[in-house]
Amino acid sequence: MTEREGSMGFPGKRYLIENFNLNKEELEDFIDFLLRTFIKPRTPNISDLKVEKTSEGAHVSLIYFLFSPYGKWELKIHFDISEKLIVEIKGDMVKPLVNQLLSEIHGLAQTYKLTKGKGSIYLNFLEGEKPAEELERAPSGYGVFSRNLIGVYMVIMGLMIFLFFFFGFYAFFTLLMVQFGIFLFSDKIMYNMGTWRLKEDKRNLLMVKLKVPIDQFTSLLRKYWSKIPEIKMKMFEKTSNWTKKLAKEDVLKVFWDYGINAKLKDIDISAVDVMGVVGRAAKKLSIKTPKVSLLNIITPNAAATGPSQSKSTIAITTGLIAIANEDELETVVGHELGHIKNKDPFLLLLISMVIETARIFLFFTFFYPLAVLYFFVGITVIFFLAKMLEIRADLETIIWLGKPLYFADILKKLEYHSPIKRPKSIFTWFAWETHPPMYFRVKLAEEMANKTFERKPSTTLMAFKKLIQGFFEDLTQSF
Repeated sequence: MTEREGSMGFPGKRYLIENFNLNKEELEDFIDFLLRTFIKPRTPNISDLKVEKTSEGAHVSLIYFLFSPYGKWELKIHFDISEKLIVEIKGDMVKPLVNQLLSEIHGLAQTYKLTKGKGSIYLNFLEGEKPAEELERAPSGYGVFSRNLIGVYMVIMGLMIFLFFFFGFYAFFTLLMVQFGIFLFSDKIMYNMGTWRLKEDKRNLLMVKLKVPIDQFTSLLRKYWSKIPEIKMKMFEKTSNWTKKLAKEDVLKVFWDYGINAKLKDIDISAVDVMGVVGRAAKKLSIKTPKVSLLNIITPNAAATGPSQSKSTIAITTGLIAIANEDELETVVGHELGHIKNKDPFLLLLISMVIETARIFLFFTFFYPLAVLYFFVGITVIFFLAKMLEIRADLETIIWLGKPLYFADILKKLEYHSPIKRPKSIFTWFAWETHPPMYFRVKLAEEMANKTFERKPSTTLMAFKKLIQGFFEDLTQSF
């Protein structure tokens, strides 16, 4: 967002919200979306609301007075085809309130850009399998995809410290062996914790999407959440055990039977050949196609693990498939298969075991405060090295799949759906997170779109250079 002087007839501060383009057809719908999601919830604090439109429909403005404990201001939110989305504030509004106001409007603008003012409820099926079978195999590994893995690491370390007081060195070596044993079977563990295990005859994910106004989304979901398995079974029955395709008209009738006031235009049905996507990415990376597990959760994510290329599994969430087109999905799969190709799960295990062995040596050889300090330094080093492995996996999918802009697009979508928004800062490089900053990854993908290679470069060396380059760029900008 950039700040300018106010326009003629409306003196004050003028803020341009960038990267937001709409055509004339979308403009009126966007204004209605703002009225429902931004203006209506603030009705007690708003007066003298006016909506102004030009005759040709290329300019629409919302003008109103806003009251708060800090004072009263006149605001103008307007969209012009040539000038994009602009917020003007007459008077000296306090900075925290300005930032909050602009942040909310910017967030709503980006939400509309991605959703066109509609929330989406997905009912997912694995073609060839009954929904009842799916419910009997509720996945047990949701936390891996919805939380930072530092929590798991801390639990393991806490257990190790606790057992030390009773078993000394034996506890340490026992836990290391258990950790290594889990790694040897990690592909089977990940494969079995999914909602569905894909096979050649069960490879297509069928997604039924119902679009609803975003301000009605939460209430509708709460009302019908407990009935979703029942609704899915009714839809499944319409396919006669998958001997015929599920039609929009059948879906609409089921919704009506349950009192959901849907329209045919608000229903989409799509089928994604997930096995095909994974197989194509594996072929381009010259590795064996891994086992594929699907988790029916809204969190958009994917992960891959296994002790070797021949014993590996990739797990993909339906939330990722929902927001990605097929090219974008293939680039994410390529990233995860890049980890398998370069044996990253084993490398991270080896690094963590070496660091922990050194920490225990310090604990017994010197004194425990030094071991505690080393504990925090060691974790930071592990996550910093993990960031380099993530950059290398990014480069694998960018170079070998040859779709860098699709990868940049899905990274932007993942950032939008992430519950944690991190500002650009040198400290993000030291965060206890496996991935480098998202802005860095997007920039890397977009820059690589303009490069060609006569022969495939070493992604390890390139990843190390990009890591150092990104770190020092943020370092110089921080001071």
